[in-house]
Amino acid sequence: MGDLTEHFSAWEFKCPCSECKKKKIHINLYLVEKLEEIREAIGNLPISITSGVRCKAENKRVGGSTNSPHIGGGKDEER
Repeated sequence: MGDLTEHFSAWEFKCPCSECKKKKIHINLYLVEKLEEIREAIGNLPISITSGVRCKAENKRVGGSTNSPHIGGGKDEER
């Protein structure tokens, strides 16, 4: 099970770049709680996180906007 909520873990939200793998990240727990609510509403089907937190370099690599909410992860809780 997850370390953030019943179904979600911090590793799912980490930046995929090799330089960020071991760094702590900030995760918006309000968002994770809302994802749990959505999962329950759709019949407890799994939800795959394809892009959570990104560093500025990874965000640029994928063509994200310079003020993307992915950068920093919403600054709620450090994991």
